[in-house]
Amino acid sequence: MKHFVFTFLLLFLSNCISPNEKNDLTLELHLKGKEYTSLTLYGIHSSEYTTKSNLPFSFIKFNGKLVNGNWLFTIPDSLHQQFEGYLIRTAPFDFTKNEDHTLVFSTKESPNPKRGDIFRLYEKETVLEGIYWKTTSDQVEALVVEDTFAINPTRNYDVFDIKLKKTYTDFDLQLCYPHFGALSSSNYQEDLRMCIDIVKQYPNSKYLIQSLSQYGSNIKKKDLEFIFGNFSQPIKESQSGQEIKKYYLTEKNIMPVAFDTLLLLNAKSNNYERVIAKGSKYTMIVFSASWCGPCHKQIPLLKEIYKDLGKDLNIIYISGDEGDGITRWKELMEKEMIPWTSFLAGDKKEGLYQQYSVRGIPHSILFYPEGKYEEIDVRIKGDREKLYNLITKIQDEI
Repeated sequence: MKHFVFTFLLLFLSNCISPNEKNDLTLELHLKGKEYTSLTLYGIHSSEYTTKSNLPFSFIKFNGKLVNGNWLFTIPDSLHQQFEGYLIRTAPFDFTKNEDHTLVFSTKESPNPKRGDIFRLYEKETVLEGIYWKTTSDQVEALVVEDTFAINPTRNYDVFDIKLKKTYTDFDLQLCYPHFGALSSSNYQEDLRMCIDIVKQYPNSKYLIQSLSQYGSNIKKKDLEFIFGNFSQPIKESQSGQEIKKYYLTEKNIMPVAFDTLLLLNAKSNNYERVIAKGSKYTMIVFSASWCGPCHKQIPLLKEIYKDLGKDLNIIYISGDEGDGITRWKELMEKEMIPWTSFLAGDKKEGLYQQYSVRGIPHSILFYPEGKYEEIDVRIKGDREKLYNLITKIQDEI
């Protein structure tokens, strides 16, 4: 009897001591061709988490351990559920040189391989075998580093060619099809057939359903239904599957709403006001929300534009926040000391999105004094130069 009780207690204690270890995710890197003294994995919190936490950005760092010549990272599952992606830095951000150094996983086996440094993990254990391929660099408008912004930093990428499995894992699929579901208008039918074939081959892929939910708005409804129908039932019932059904496959009768005479609630004054005032100024409408990470990243750039062009350019925020999100939006406006006007879309949001083809945020539209308008993305150098040329021309004529 004593032996039985002792054995039972041992089993009970062993289960109590290591539940987190059983739920840990591991990433193991077998890298050849280039050596590192340290590697740091950054878990990037999802927009849902940052909204609940009232944080514009949030990261958690995991230091890699060198074990038998391979790099090992361990992520508790409870934290993994909060992340929308990961990146690996080969060195801390260099504020003196304004440079960043990261790893990029790609593959020579795909004609259109993944090129970015942000990736997702789907399996409990991910083992990557990679050979150093090349180092590339580019310059970006702004970068979130820890709890601050870096403006116009240079990003250096060490690219590793990853050996793919015979049967692709979800990690392999994201390397081979980095924009799965983004069907081009010029090659629509061929892209559609490819999507259908891939889903038929990998009906249980969490990556494919997640990517499809991101790009589903660009696919015709009947075609999206056919692609979606080839996924397994558990994948259809996943969070991404539910989002596809809710946002893309459910019939909606939405009446477009234009800004012409529209009155919306001013987030600061709590008064209903006309969004676009009559006059000779250009107006840039920026659709945004408190939970939108890319929208937050754009704030320093918008402030720079406002400083340079604000005399002859109206910038207007349209927030899609609802419920508790409205409070978070107002707090964000105050914290960032936003100088331009901010409106709440309220129940006009879907109508505005329909009228101005807003499929994702941030989304900006430039309204001309004479009434015409066009989409503009100030994160793109060409669009930004066009905006500066337009406003500078007005300033020169005065």
